[in-house]
Amino acid sequence: MFISPKRACLAVTTSVVAILSMTGVVAAASAMMAATQGPYTIDTYVEPGSLAPGSDEWQAAFSVDQFDTRDPYPPRISTEGAKKLSVTYKGKALGLDIGRVFITADLTDTTYRMTYKVQTDGVVRWLDQTEQDVISYGLLDGSEMTALFYERDEREGDDTKLIELTRPAPGARFRYWTDPYTELVHPVMPDIGLQTVDPLAALAQLGFIEVPEGQEPCTRNVAVYDGRRRFDMRMEPAGTANLSRRGSKRYSGFTYKCRVFMNKVAGYNQKNLEDEFDGDGFVYLAPMPESVASKNFTYMPVFLEGKTGILSATLEAKAPTMILPDGTKVELWKN
Repeated sequence: MFISPKRACLAVTTSVVAILSMTGVVAAASAMMAATQGPYTIDTYVEPGSLAPGSDEWQAAFSVDQFDTRDPYPPRISTEGAKKLSVTYKGKALGLDIGRVFITADLTDTTYRMTYKVQTDGVVRWLDQTEQDVISYGLLDGSEMTALFYERDEREGDDTKLIELTRPAPGARFRYWTDPYTELVHPVMPDIGLQTVDPLAALAQLGFIEVPEGQEPCTRNVAVYDGRRRFDMRMEPAGTANLSRRGSKRYSGFTYKCRVFMNKVAGYNQKNLEDEFDGDGFVYLAPMPESVASKNFTYMPVFLEGKTGILSATLEAKAPTMILPDGTKVELWKN
């Protein structure tokens, strides 16, 4: 069977984006995972300019208060005494390098701070030169997380997009700012938007934090909101797997294999729902070594895989390293 290189690269690009989003770190871009319509407000539309931001009608329809300036007093947290994880995920498809994802996670018993950077490489850059830098931080209480700050910087050539989502305290409404300005017309109501985390914070809930006693590591559901779109990321058990090291500084050994699903809930129009590729997404979680494991660092995503038709793309953790509060460096691929 002949596959057009351009068509294959487009599918591979889609696969890469899907793999990133199945960890919750790229909102609104899980084109490869079959998405089912949520029961809430998909395809609900508000005529531009018909609601004044801050009005009672606006606050009933949207989970954010929208402003034309950045938050002058964003919330602050301390990550003093945190364990710091640093890892690079290398992407491959059709035997080619297609991109890298750089992630750091600082987690204490009560706070978290995460950074994320995506860079496309090789042939994929012919078709998609988008790069992203993302920051997220907030509060932790066991498996409960309160997202306080989320910033995403997207760049493609000369085009840029900045997004800032903040909240002053747990339970408060979100504050939303974008440059260039994005007019919100698809509502995400407060009853489904406020009890959520941002896409990067969802990575910690899906891949790092322990699950309640008696629950499978892959049994997780996270409500996610990026200021515009509300969706659920869900994992369910798909067995276990022993990974063999496929390069230097890769993890080798036992993992839990988790199937990943996305359910679009609100903030989408019908076109967003139709632009879907059927496929499967999987994430492989490795248990943290006992020497560094804690309730907020119990597992680590070490391999991610997306498939659509005969094409597949993967992200594999390279050189995962943890720095303990006393400065001790633990090279996790050696454990």
